[in-house]
Amino acid sequence: MQILYLFFFLALSFNNTISMSNSISIGYDSNPMKLSFDEINESASYLFMDKYNISSKYIKINTTFQSSIPIFKRKTKLGLSVKTNHYSDLNEKSNYGIYFKANQPIGGYRYLKFSYTFISDIFLREYDDSDYIYQYFDFVQDISYQCFFDLSKISIQYQMPISNKNNKISFIVSQETQYYNKYFTEFDLKINGIKILFNKKYSNSSYSISYEYSLADNITLFDGSTSTSLMDRGYDQGKVKISFSRKFRNFSFGGLLDNVDRKYLSVILQDALHLNRKHVDKTLIMWFKFKIRNLKHKISFSNRNRITSSPEEWVQDLKTFNRYDISYSVFFKKISFGK
Repeated sequence: MQILYLFFFLALSFNNTISMSNSISIGYDSNPMKLSFDEINESASYLFMDKYNISSKYIKINTTFQSSIPIFKRKTKLGLSVKTNHYSDLNEKSNYGIYFKANQPIGGYRYLKFSYTFISDIFLREYDDSDYIYQYFDFVQDISYQCFFDLSKISIQYQMPISNKNNKISFIVSQETQYYNKYFTEFDLKINGIKILFNKKYSNSSYSISYEYSLADNITLFDGSTSTSLMDRGYDQGKVKISFSRKFRNFSFGGLLDNVDRKYLSVILQDALHLNRKHVDKTLIMWFKFKIRNLKHKISFSNRNRITSSPEEWVQDLKTFNRYDISYSVFFKKISFGK
């Protein structure tokens, strides 16, 4: 929460106005734990899964603070969002996230941007603690724990125009970490990424296209525990994202297509879960915005489908899933305070 205090300290130190905006979303997620088709069919008798609901309704609350500070010749724009997610039928998926952004104009419609994301306690499901099993030679009794991880991501972006201010290209470098709870540190990752993004804006529409390459390093690999000597979660990944939006007089609509190709890098012969495994993960989002009584409303639908390939048929079945999400959001008017 230190970044929250830093934001208010900077804004108030320069005696600047702070604006606050809020939104609330209610929705339904058909498969928040990304279960495979077989797991869903067998959930009534499947180990662990009889404890959890497969789908869940949710409510998400987003509060965003914005300000600017005159550190440089051109003011630095700051944004801080706090998002809370509550899943009514699957409380383990409830968590919160903090999102900080700084945007520094450098002249000629060029910008330097910095962003930081932290999301706590992202729940996957229950797993056996394989180190306990191997340590105590307990191959009969399963020792299972809930698996959580914290996600942190930092990115730096340089944006510049191409021919005019409505055509923009951005170059982005990022580093993400995923640190798991103490029973599953063999999953810990450090992910370095590079991204190129192109935006085109018209009077009543816009679109963007980007490509991102990521390399994930399993940072606890071969750290002396049994699990890390038998498994490598490292991977390389390419992601293509295309989005568009169109405005009309009283409403707007848009969509997004996200296509991820991932290949795992494990060369450990005993690592059947990751050896020669890859997947294609596609997400399609469609949304519709409109106004009622001067408040913005949004209806959104998304579908995510992952197809996994592996020499092991059970891995393909386990890691292939389908998921859809529908939500309704209300955006409230900004409130300003300060100077």
